Amino acid sequence: MRFIFLVFLIFSVCQPAFAYERVKRIINYGAEQRRADAISPQGIVYSGFSLFPFLGVGEEFNDNIFKSEVLVLDDFITHLSPGFNIKSDWNRHQLALNVNSNLAFYAQHSGQNHHDVTVDFKGRLDVLRNSALRFSTYFGSLHADRQSIEQLGGVTPTFYRVLNIDVAYKHQFNRFSIEGALDVFRRDYDNVALRTGTIRNNQARNRWDYNPFVRIAYEVQSGYEAFIKMRYTKVNYDQAQGINGYERSSRGGDAVVGFAFDATGLITGDIALGYRYRAYDDARLDVIHGLTGGLSLQWDVTPLMTIHSKVTQDIGETTQLAVSGANITTINLGV
Repeated sequence: MRFIFLVFLIFSVCQPAFAYERVKRIINYGAEQRRADAISPQGIVYSGFSLFPFLGVGEEFNDNIFKSEVLVLDDFITHLSPGFNIKSDWNRHQLALNVNSNLAFYAQHSGQNHHDVTVDFKGRLDVLRNSALRFSTYFGSLHADRQSIEQLGGVTPTFYRVLNIDVAYKHQFNRFSIEGALDVFRRDYDNVALRTGTIRNNQARNRWDYNPFVRIAYEVQSGYEAFIKMRYTKVNYDQAQGINGYERSSRGGDAVVGFAFDATGLITGDIALGYRYRAYDDARLDVIHGLTGGLSLQWDVTPLMTIHSKVTQDIGETTQLAVSGANITTINLGV
């Protein structure tokens, strides 16, 4: 709360400086935009679509590739990241396809190689002047991080596949807006051999996640919006009696009250605070409940540099004995 108060205090004190900076940028916008256009990718344009291919190369050194206190091994890892983006250039509606990959090659322990690939298809249908239908489909063939306790002891990484289908509809009523959406997730895990000579059966981790939500917002003034968001969560595991004999299917949800802002067009973000609840079908697993919230900030320092930060909270799934779930707080900061 002290951090949140400090952020808003900085916004209030620096508002005149931001306004002056914005006026100065408008004057210099032409030259700055020309410089930005000179170095930004132009893409390959064909029949209303733009194609942006890319390739990333990276080198990583890891001094404990198994995240183990017993078997401590280090290695160099080469990452290749080919991919491409395709997006439409239409005046109305929108389609986009993003294909990303992370091909990791270990110098000494080739059995740890993993090839992650994701395919993300998004679209927007402009139904009316103030309403739109949004949909997306995401598929990923990924590996689980060794840091997770479920991955400890594996001879190879644990590979899994994830499918996400997201459909949402938003309509604007003058200053009010309402959005309804449904997120559906599917996760399928592969079994993995352990260094003890046994096989870890991960089929009990396969599940469906259903997350419908409603968001109601009111524009207090231009660039400032108050909102309420309510989400219901239902998790269905394929196996009624999973690992250790626990029924881990659950239900619950969260409700938050928040405020979204656009300060002079240079700083945007939102802040939310609320309550969450999750109950499990197995009475031996404790209910998870308490305060929740999030914070997101983005500052366009120059037309070529942006500072962004995000804090989120969620409930993570686990198969550990007598443990309901994990309280996960994620903090991201980037430039």
